[in-house]
Amino acid sequence: MVRRGNTVADIGTDHAYLPIFLLERERISHAYLSDINRGPLASARENAEAHGLIDKVTLVLSDGAASLADSGATDYAICGMGGELILNIISAADAGSTIKLLDDAEIYQEAGKRIAISKKLTFDLNGKTLTVNMTY
Repeated sequence: MVRRGNTVADIGTDHAYLPIFLLERERISHAYLSDINRGPLASARENAEAHGLIDKVTLVLSDGAASLADSGATDYAICGMGGELILNIISAADAGSTIKLLDDAEIYQEAGKRIAISKKLTFDLNGKTLTVNMTY
């Protein structure tokens, strides 16, 4: 979940579908489209241009969130990755960072025939509180 009006960093943006969706609905004001590979970042650029949103995005070739520490991003979207990789991405955002787990709650929800396990993790990252919502 992203907070209305904030700036989102989409880590592993691939095609930038999520930030485009949020920008078109004016849920966010700006998005950082970050990917480790040039190909997906080129796709993200093409999609942002096709939707007339290129002026509301910043493209970043980066491994995780490493290049976004001083970007001004307030919310991070890290989708399609496992929990360990997500934690590695968060901790690598600042080489000197420490992450402390503040709480951990599991919610089991029946969705049709599937069971979704949602975890809400709250971290303290150098005095900045980060909340990670993960659904498996």
